[in-house]
Amino acid sequence: DYKGNETWLTIPIKGKLSEDIEPRTKRITEHFIRVNQFNELEKDNIRVSFPSNTFYDDFYIDFDVQNDTLKLHEPIIPAQKYFYINFDISHYNGPDKEKLYVASVSKYGKTYYTRSELKGNILTGTTKSLGTYTLAIDDEKPTIRSINFKEGKWLSKYRYLKVEIDDKNSGIDSYRATINGKWILMEYDYKRKSLVYDFNDNVVLDTKNILKIIVTDKTGNSSTFETTFYRK
Repeated sequence: DYKGNETWLTIPIKGKLSEDIEPRTKRITEHFIRVNQFNELEKDNIRVSFPSNTFYDDFYIDFDVQNDTLKLHEPIIPAQKYFYINFDISHYNGPDKEKLYVASVSKYGKTYYTRSELKGNILTGTTKSLGTYTLAIDDEKPTIRSINFKEGKWLSKYRYLKVEIDDKNSGIDSYRATINGKWILMEYDYKRKSLVYDFNDNVVLDTKNILKIIVTDKTGNSSTFETTFYRK
């Protein structure tokens, strides 16, 4: 305590060696990642490139390709750098080619957009996560709907204008909003999938106003929302 008095309690601990615990064995595969050098794995139409020092330790990696699906180990080994998954999509033709993207696949089969870039016939996904990847297509336009107002409504007493935007596949890439042709700032809330405009910006000075919003997803599909409202 604060006067320097001490009390000791001794608790004996006795350990016992269990014969049921088996030593962990290292799984050996055909492919070995060396941390301090560039590594590349390739099969069929898929090539995976790992810059040096992508991972923290050397390890044996699972790597297999079936059709357009890549099995790249399990998402249990952390990466400190991005690596690149390259799909050769030269066998795809027509407008759908521009709508392809690299997607990670969950253990339940759900796909999630991975940052993708198309150069010529090579579609490259950039990621830090091991796991299963495949090609997915997004040819659907984003959706836009008003939340707290309707077409032709008077909004004189409103502080905020709220709109919901969503894209079920690749996700929202960009948006642009104008009122009567003038650009306005709308705050994007990713979790609530909403755009919010604050009338205190004082951009709206007219009685009759035309709101126009253009939303584009990550594969280039776009939707336009246009409505009229009034303010005094």
